[in-house]
Amino acid sequence: MSDAIGSIPWWGFSPAENFVEIIEDSINKDSKNFRNELNILIIGGGDGRHILKTVSHFKNKNQHLNIYVAENNLELIARQILFFHLAIEKVHGLQEKVFIYLDLFGNTLLRKVTEEYLHEASFNIIKLLTSSSQNMFFDFSLLKFKERDVLEGIFKFWSIKENIIDLSKCWDYRLRQHLGVRYDARENVFDWDYSMYLKDVAPVVNWHEYKKWRETGLGFDFCSDSTCLNSNKTLVSGLIFKKDGERIGKQGYWGDMIVSPYISFGIECDSKELMAKNNSQHISSSTDISKYNVTSFFHEFHMKYVRKDVEEQPFFSFQLHFLSFDVLTSLHKKVKYKKKFDLIYFSNHVTNYLNETVSELFSPQCLLMIESTKYLNIKKEQHTMFGEKINMLATNAGCTPLNSCDENSHAYYMFQQT
Repeated sequence: MSDAIGSIPWWGFSPAENFVEIIEDSINKDSKNFRNELNILIIGGGDGRHILKTVSHFKNKNQHLNIYVAENNLELIARQILFFHLAIEKVHGLQEKVFIYLDLFGNTLLRKVTEEYLHEASFNIIKLLTSSSQNMFFDFSLLKFKERDVLEGIFKFWSIKENIIDLSKCWDYRLRQHLGVRYDARENVFDWDYSMYLKDVAPVVNWHEYKKWRETGLGFDFCSDSTCLNSNKTLVSGLIFKKDGERIGKQGYWGDMIVSPYISFGIECDSKELMAKNNSQHISSSTDISKYNVTSFFHEFHMKYVRKDVEEQPFFSFQLHFLSFDVLTSLHKKVKYKKKFDLIYFSNHVTNYLNETVSELFSPQCLLMIESTKYLNIKKEQHTMFGEKINMLATNAGCTPLNSCDENSHAYYMFQQT
């Protein structure tokens, strides 16, 4: 199953969460007024969904919010920068920004307007990366010079207008690689995966949108296929293969092909109308819910950070700090990070970096949040083993559980410093 999940998490395997709200719900109420700064560390978040929801819902004008981000693929950092750049840009209308976002987020092929945005935005982000002046929202100073050079190379690749890689063929190659002799009966395989697992954990995802995504890699259908012309270069990455004893690099689509891009934004929302059912079936699709959620986030961004009267001095203060992934093992040795973080988040694919040393990063009452395997199509015993492993690792790091390590109930395992 791991080959279908892929080697790079282009989207999350759990819904977006508001980390500030989680922190405030858990801490001693008397201590809220004394927190003029909140510090959050996200390890392996992948798609930036938590950042988008957290920052858009940030309400305290007297606090400064620092979010530190570490990813083991620089392409993931680049995508998050691109998404955030879109959220704060002033050119496009709200609806078009949402369509561009979801296009880039979960479609193998892009509409012309999205391709044009990617081309232009990539050049603008390169200027940000190479500028010596400090940026209001982004801090690249914690990345190595080599990593910044690689990021610049990624954005230059994205800025190329020519369709230099055919992601439709890459998708089909992965399908054939994963399914083997079952390829000709692939719709039956898709139906089995949907009916036997995804439908139980994410019933709002409907069969028709899931089947289309499994077949084509087009997750969000708000335009006719004929308008999707160019490959989504932001979903391209490299992978090293061994052939005849030699290591060979190959570009292609190496992400998820079984869970879907709907989990991040498309299975939960605060609209009762969108979550309504008729004859036990959800009326709205995951695409509808994703559009609703991202529209809500972008509207909040506009009101707080983008509109003209807040251009010079936004009402709310936050900054994203991008970390080198290889410093995680030594982060606890750096004085400036000791007892710094109010919440530390691990995705389920980077939990090997969770050990006793992380406790040195905890501020008082720090929360440890681990993504569960609830939405992964794996065996029951694998779910159980993962929960047991996380409980042991968190306990060794000096934390006590706030919920059970049960994948059937929770998208996240929550712990708190004892």
